[in-house]
Formats: sequence, C-alpha cells, structure tokens
Amino acid sequence: MSRVFFLITLIIGLVMPFCGWAGDRSVSHPGSIEALFVQWINEARADPWDKARQLGLNVTKLRDDVGEAVAGQWDKGLPPLKWDRKLASAAISHVQDMLHRLYYSHVDPEGVGPEQRIEAAGYEPIFWGESLGGLAFMKIILPEQAARIICDALLKDALLQGSEGAPLLDPLLRDIGLYLGGGRLLLGKDQYNVYISVCDLGRAQGACPDGQGVLWGHVYQDLNGNGRYDQGEGLQGSSIIVTNWCSTGGLGPNSMMVRDQMVTGREGSYLFELMPGDYSLTVERNGQKVLEVYGLSIDPLTCSLGVDLAIY
Repeated sequence: MSRVFFLITLIIGLVMPFCGWAGDRSVSHPGSIEALFVQWINEARADPWDKARQLGLNVTKLRDDVGEAVAGQWDKGLPPLKWDRKLASAAISHVQDMLHRLYYSHVDPEGVGPEQRIEAAGYEPIFWGESLGGLAFMKIILPEQAARIICDALLKDALLQGSEGAPLLDPLLRDIGLYLGGGRLLLGKDQYNVYISVCDLGRAQGACPDGQGVLWGHVYQDLNGNGRYDQGEGLQGSSIIVTNWCSTGGLGPNSMMVRDQMVTGREGSYLFELMPGDYSLTVERNGQKVLEVYGLSIDPLTCSLGVDLAIY
C-alpha cells in the first residue's frame, strides 16, 4: 500500500489543475459504494483467516506472526461495524478537503487530525481510528473497482499488523463512517484518475445495557513526560487483569468476585464490560507485574470509567 500512497502523494504534490468529483451521498445511510466497503470489512472481521487466504497470505505463518492473543480473537471472529452518520460526516469532509486543497494525509495543513475531526462532527469516542487509502490510474476505473482494491489493500495491511489498516480489524471499535471520492489530474499530456477513501471508526460512550458499565483506557509509556496518554504512546500486547467485587444487581447487598484478563490492542487500548462496583487493575509485560491500581469505581449512573495507565 505504501507505493500507492507515494504515487498519489507525488501526483498531487506536482499538479495544480484539479477537477474534483464528489457525490452528494447522504451521511445517514451509506451510498452503494460505501455500503459495499462496509460489507467487505465486516466479512473480513467475521472471519479474518478466510480473508487472509483470499488475499494469498500464508495462514500458518500469519498465525505465528500475530501471536496467540490476536489469533484467538480472529478464531472467534470480530463484532461487525455499524454505520454512523457522524463518523461519515468526518470522513466526507476530510476526503473533500484533500481533493480540494491537493494534499494526502491524516493531518490537514493546519495540523488538524482525525480525533479532532471526529469530535468536531459530534462523535464522542472512547476509542477511534482512521484508515486512509488511495489509487491513481492512467485509465478510467469504476469507483466500485477502486473501492475493492483500496479495501483489500487496507485489510491486507491490517492482517499483516500494519498501522494503516489496523483500525479495520480492531475488536474494540464498533462504529464506522467512510467515503470514497475522486477526481482527475493532468500531468502534461497524461490524465490520471484519482480515488481517495477515508474510513473513520470509533467506539462511543453510550447508554449501559442491563446496568452494565465499562472500564476502559490505555496502557502507555509517557514518552513526552506530559503526564497523560498521547497517540503513539500506547503499549500493545500488555496483559491487563481486572479483579475485585461488584454488585450482582437487585435490592440486596449481594456481590460477586470478578476476575478477567485481556491483552491490550492497538494503541495500548483495553476495555472491560463490568457491572457497577469497585475494581483493581494489574498490568503485566513480558510475564512481569509492572503496575497495580486499586479503588477504581464504576458508578451505576455514569456506567463508564476511563483510566489510562502509565508504565515507567
């Protein structure tokens, strides 16, 4: 995918004349191209191993490369992504801005990145991700063909543990909004068709089903010393264990012991679905305990507690 990225960056960087193409497709429901894109992603999430075989990857080697934790998630399949109009709005605005101002990046010329765009669209994420893909051709190619090529390239990158496609196979993400836009570029006597796709994904803070809440956050290394988690500091592959007592519901003082464990994902993210109560977290890396935190309370009214855990 890096060659495609470089090719588009080179073309757009060299050419000033541009005639943009961007349809007025609704953000409330995906257009036909976007609907297919989401369908392809969800098919891959349902059975990542089958998608790997379709893309010609060595599944046996891939299982060894991704590790036991990821392989176990793929064996079970990942939950499907749901269309979100706010995320779609963020994706549309970014594609149109890139085509209008002739740049190709997750970050616009003013330094505004995906998280700010997603929040500006009214989506309040616990976790978020963005995948950016594009193609440039001498000959005309239909949008559906371009979407398929871009989608497969991003999914292949995700399966090979690349960063660009990773959000598409992130098990903690639940919502998606995406957009495919295109235009024509002229380089001397040669005419190029360009397609750019932005996939914005997230998991929002929402109502708690059946009184259940979430304990979530990132395990990270504070590289810039500012005392908070920043993108790029997350420690993927950390083992995180939650324990303690929680309410079993009802009117009495009944409680139960809870113990659950997971391995942090992309950007060191973790999320436990828990009943309201008091919990402790233990973080292990390379089989060694590196951090313990006590007294974390999930309130039955807010149902959500975010805790970023710094490892020094």
